[in-house]
This record gives sequence, C-alpha cells and structure tokens, in this order.
Amino acid sequence: MGSCTAYALACRGQRALLLEQFSFLHRRGSSHGESRIIRKTYPESYHSAMMKEAYTLWEQAEHEAGYKVITKTGGLDVSRKGYGDLEGVKAACAMNDIECQLLTPAEVAERYPGVQLPDDYEAVYSSEGGVVNATKACAMFQELARARGATLQDETEVIKVDESPDGVTVTCRNGREYRCRQVIICPGAWCSKLCAKLLGITVRTTVWKTTVAYWRTPLTSFEAARAFPVFINYGEPDIYGLPVLELPGLLKMCLHGGPEVDPDTRDFAPDREGIAVVSDYLARVMPSCGKEPELAETCMYTMTDDHHFILDLAPGSRRIVIGGGFSGHGFKMAPLIGAILTDLALEGRTEIVSEMRGIDLQPFRIERVLGARL
Repeated sequence: MGSCTAYALACRGQRALLLEQFSFLHRRGSSHGESRIIRKTYPESYHSAMMKEAYTLWEQAEHEAGYKVITKTGGLDVSRKGYGDLEGVKAACAMNDIECQLLTPAEVAERYPGVQLPDDYEAVYSSEGGVVNATKACAMFQELARARGATLQDETEVIKVDESPDGVTVTCRNGREYRCRQVIICPGAWCSKLCAKLLGITVRTTVWKTTVAYWRTPLTSFEAARAFPVFINYGEPDIYGLPVLELPGLLKMCLHGGPEVDPDTRDFAPDREGIAVVSDYLARVMPSCGKEPELAETCMYTMTDDHHFILDLAPGSRRIVIGGGFSGHGFKMAPLIGAILTDLALEGRTEIVSEMRGIDLQPFRIERVLGARL
C-alpha cells in the first residue's frame, strides 16, 4: 500500500518520500510471495465497482513498467445454493456490468476435472479472475515511483509524528527528521500499535497468522498449472485457492483465518488446525490433491471488526491519513488504495474524495474502529 501510494503521489507531481521500517521486499508482513488473487467478483457491489477501477490502474502500471505482474486464469466463486455471499456476488456482477457465468457442479467438473462440488452447490465463473505476483508487483511500484522522482528509504523506523498548523515533523529511530505537508501511514499488521504510538489513538484491529499451504495435484507442467482458476468457497469453511505459477503441479489452498498474533513476536510455524480444515475440504471437493501439503508458510492478515478497510484522515487531522485493516483482501486493490490515500492527503476531506472517485468512503471511516474492543 505504501509503494502504490508513493507511486500515486509521484504521478500527481508531488515530492514523495517513502519510509519502510524493514528492508524493501521483506517477508515479515502481508505483501510478499509470488501469488495473490485478483478478481472483480465480490459479495459487496461497491467492492466490485472499486475493482473495475483497480484493474485499469494495474494495467496502466504494467504498461508503464513494460512487463506483466498479473496472469489471468479465470475465477470460480462457489457455495451452497442460496448462500448470501454468492447471491451478493451475482447481484454485484449484474449491477456493475461484470461478465460472469453461472455453472452447475457438473459443468464445473467438465471444465475443471478434479473439482467435485456437492450437488447442492453452484458456482459463478468470471474470466477476469487471476493471480498477481505480489513481490514483483511491490518492486514494480517502487521502481515506477522512483522513476517519477519519489525518494525511497528502507531500514528507517518512524518513532514520532508531530502535527502543527503549518506541517508535520516525522522523527526516525536513526535520528533523522523530516518536515512535510502531509503524512500517509500504511502500517500493515502494525496498525493498532503504530496508531497508538504515533497518534495516541486506539484503533481496533486484530492480526491473524494465516497459513499458506501448497498441495500436490495431478498437474505436472507449467501450462497445466496455469489452467486452474482462482477459487473462493463461501461459507463453512471459508477457503480460497489459486494456481501456483512458480511451482508447477501445486495448488495454493488456504483457510481464510488463523490464530491471533503479535506482529513483533509471532512465530512462523504453520497452523496445523487450519491445515486440517483445508485437508478435509480437499478430500471432499478435490480428492486428487494430496492429504498433506507439500510445503506451508505463514503471513499476516490485519483484520477490522467488519473486515472493511480503514481509508480516512486521523481523527481531528487534515494532514495525517491512515490506510490499514485490509483484512486479507486488500492487495488486489492496492493501486486504487494508493490513489484514494493520495486524494485524501491532497484534498483533506473524505467527502470531496468520495465525490471525485464516485466511491462511497463511509464503510472505510476510522470512527467505526476507534476505542477499546468490546
């Protein structure tokens, strides 16, 4: 989110400085690895509308960079018939003119041998679904931001932010100070900690350690792996999956969930309970997959209570903007998030940005997540 915001600022002709507490392209947060899902299908119409704009911004950045970070594979959203979230997906596609097809379990099995949905299931297929190479995408936006004049500096932890009527002073642990007109904070899993430390406010977010597991399939070649769609199962359990383009013959299948952790002290051990849930699901729906994953690693989700983002100015401020709480589904919108955060910094009011973008920012206001958790 920070890299996309630096790029968006530079595109507006602003002098932008990007500060990162760790090394660039580190693996301690939520934006690393080779694969993230991208899709326009969402249960909420406003998310689908946002994704239409996000796709355009992704394509513009790829064109400017001269290489691709997205591979379109098609996508399947599945659940039991009549389940609310899938009904929402169908309605959102209709409202936003997103092309999709309704498939029966038999039609899914014919298109994707090895996927055996229960008879009481249905699926929504969209050709726009695909995979984003996450680390490559972060590097791309950093490269583009730098080429447009932004300054990027890693290994620089911010320890203090002081706002005054004429600007903001940012103090770093290495002793450096920077004066600026606005500050945009994209704290990732450190959202609650940094908001308390830097701004003195309590922001309710929970950090999950989610296990990313890679399962063996009959697919044996790179091209075969590319033929599998991104996959979302709504309901119990909430499962997502996608083809692993960098590891032929494997599928990435994960539980949308995990134990709560502290981002500074969490371990990196896979969650065996989560793996067991996915294994049981695969035994029923994709029985050709192995019973145990070939490998597993972890990353973090930063969850708000309602799983909606935080895109807003800090309380009482016109100079400090916060983007956080992306709840395991924000990466696909990163270029749009960067543009919205830039809008908020330059315009200083959510109402103006909502009008400019045609996006209602009310679901993303910070007031809803302030204060102690009940």
